[in-house]
Amino acid sequence: MNSGKSWVYALVVLGALPLAALPPEPAPKQRTVTLSVQYKHTGTNTVEAKSYGGRGTKEWTLDATAVMEVPDIDYRKIPYASLEYSDDHDRLVVKTGRGELEGKLLSLTGNATISFKSNSWRAGRRGKATDNASAQGNGTVQPGRNLGASFLVQIKEGKLMTLDFASGLIPVTGQKSWSDPDNQVPGQTTYGTSGSYTYGPDMENVVLPAWPRENGSGWTVQVRNTGGGFSGTARLHEQKTSGETVKRELEISRAISFTWDLAGTEEVEVVVEIDGYDRWLPEGDMTDEKKTGDLRRIEATLQTPEGATPQLPAKRFTFELGEVSEEPGVCLNWPKQAAKPPEKDFQFEAKHNPEVKVTDEKGQVAETQQGERFKATAFLSSFDWGASGTLKVTAEQSGNKKIAGYLKGDKGLTKIPLPKRTDGSKIADFWKTSSGAPGLKDDEDEEDDPHGDPALQGHKGDGLSLYEEYRGFRVNGKHACGNPKKKDLQIIDMVGGRSKNGIAVFRSITGLAVQDTLTVDEADADGIVNFNAGTHHLAPKYAIRLSVDPNLQGISFGLGDPGGPKTVKLSSTLSPGPAGWNVVRVGKGKVLTDEYAAKIAHELLHCCGVKHHGLVDKWEVPWSAKMGPDGNPERDASGREIVLEDGSKPIRVIAENGRPVPLILPQTVYLGIKGGQHSGFEDCVMRYAVADAYISVSDASVRYWIAGDEMKGLYLCETPQGTGVNASGRKPQPRYGDATLGRCKPQVCVNDAIKH
Repeated sequence: MNSGKSWVYALVVLGALPLAALPPEPAPKQRTVTLSVQYKHTGTNTVEAKSYGGRGTKEWTLDATAVMEVPDIDYRKIPYASLEYSDDHDRLVVKTGRGELEGKLLSLTGNATISFKSNSWRAGRRGKATDNASAQGNGTVQPGRNLGASFLVQIKEGKLMTLDFASGLIPVTGQKSWSDPDNQVPGQTTYGTSGSYTYGPDMENVVLPAWPRENGSGWTVQVRNTGGGFSGTARLHEQKTSGETVKRELEISRAISFTWDLAGTEEVEVVVEIDGYDRWLPEGDMTDEKKTGDLRRIEATLQTPEGATPQLPAKRFTFELGEVSEEPGVCLNWPKQAAKPPEKDFQFEAKHNPEVKVTDEKGQVAETQQGERFKATAFLSSFDWGASGTLKVTAEQSGNKKIAGYLKGDKGLTKIPLPKRTDGSKIADFWKTSSGAPGLKDDEDEEDDPHGDPALQGHKGDGLSLYEEYRGFRVNGKHACGNPKKKDLQIIDMVGGRSKNGIAVFRSITGLAVQDTLTVDEADADGIVNFNAGTHHLAPKYAIRLSVDPNLQGISFGLGDPGGPKTVKLSSTLSPGPAGWNVVRVGKGKVLTDEYAAKIAHELLHCCGVKHHGLVDKWEVPWSAKMGPDGNPERDASGREIVLEDGSKPIRVIAENGRPVPLILPQTVYLGIKGGQHSGFEDCVMRYAVADAYISVSDASVRYWIAGDEMKGLYLCETPQGTGVNASGRKPQPRYGDATLGRCKPQVCVNDAIKH
């Protein structure tokens, strides 16, 4: 069988840049040139050892690279060049017809990997069967005094002309190991090869002479030129005597391919420009999350530090994305059924990139098509309003020299943040600056406008992180960001028309940032408007749903508190028309107030945690006439009917000027109580103004009739102190006095991260 020996030899093939590809201007500088040559050899052996009996297969890969440095070559002034390398392993001579230049062999490295597998093998005289034996080896090819190699390459008009190469012993030190039931011990082995070759484009059949081995055996190989590669078959007959004669046969099929490159050490750089980078805000598409929301042009330029065109172009530009976000949908509330799992928010799309080829299925890497160039352009698609990531641009010149691009204006920035943003943040700097939020962290939620008093359950923030406010919402089909300086509230208005008046009052008196044009399909069934939240999510954000309930008559409700679903249901009898306005007599004049708008603002405030001024008013109190034995109403000394409250308590009903009030009895009245819903700041929208009467503080049997003369407020109080009809010192008395609660504005809370 094959003893496991392997060999590595260096085939060095060099080439040059075609003259036609060089730019005519500017004049080239003399520079140091690095020539990098890679040799790869892969093959499969079919092994038969007749003396042992059995067959097996060995597969190998040999890889070697030579790197040489040659100074001061002006290629446009050289009609042809010859490179010679002699037995002096560290000396390279370049003949240009204009003198000789010396260069140095920098390195010659490589490795070999060999595996062997047998399907039937008898281990020597013992006759034991061993299956699946294997071996692997690898090592480093190093130049040394025993390299003994010489070659000559002539380059003319960028074409390989001839190559002469002779190889001496090249040491390869590596590990050889065998695994079989006989437990053979791994060992170290050094191999070498030698020979003489002549390769060129006109080569047909080349016969290699015998390669002497330590046991005197040899082999011959016939090789054909295959237009850049060589292939052939070798048969090795070995004979070794050590007390007995062992005959082995080795048949090898192999293919050899080679490449050559030329690269200079001219100082170059790659400058990257992104259109509108300083003011760039990524976008998504509001009709289809798979459509490009924003297309951004990226241009990379290979140049000298002075901005001139270099001598050597790039053979490839690579645009590579990293750390790209994968947010659900395109914004916080669109689409309702986001793709799962989310796709990358930044991608290179083939349809938008005629100059580059997208090389991965997620659109994260794009490379220029084959050909030399000094510029490359790629177009980056964004699919989310909160998209973020990084960009690396690399230019590769011949000789595998790679140059990392930097953002124009910042040579230290080669890992370019997308969009322009501060380290640790996914939010564009431009948005932070223009929104008045520079320096804020992505997960912050500390807005205190309007101010909330924690003692009254009015809290900072709105339950949306800064990043969520930046990423924003779909509002009536269009994108809208949150407000990083004010607390945000969303309203789904299913009423319309004059309901906007009520929302306008609400917005004005609270100071909240209100988005009131969301459609029903821009929230989920519970009214959540950030159901596509991903990064920096604090809590579900609930919109207030405003609608008319046909089952409600004469009363409206604001249901829900911060931290849960919220809805306003308006009475079906609440008229937005003329009846929605209220005319109130004040002295000899009249005041017109928008009762409809005030009612909507009032109920919206309930959904923001704001309470009534008090909770002790009396609803539907029955008043009736006291009936005599004859079945007729009894009368007092002045001849007026005696009124009973709750059917038994006699009361006297008068106006605030002391005059009697004619009544239609029986009837049900709303009775305002001191410190109740009607108390406190008169013009607060949370104060009730529907009482028919209130109780005298000097005579508990007296009821002051005031039906129809109170105004519905259109402001939001910040004090419990009574004003107007509740003011201290008012005659005949303050109607309801100071509020039990009051201080409505500091109660406002829209932070759904805090449950009330």
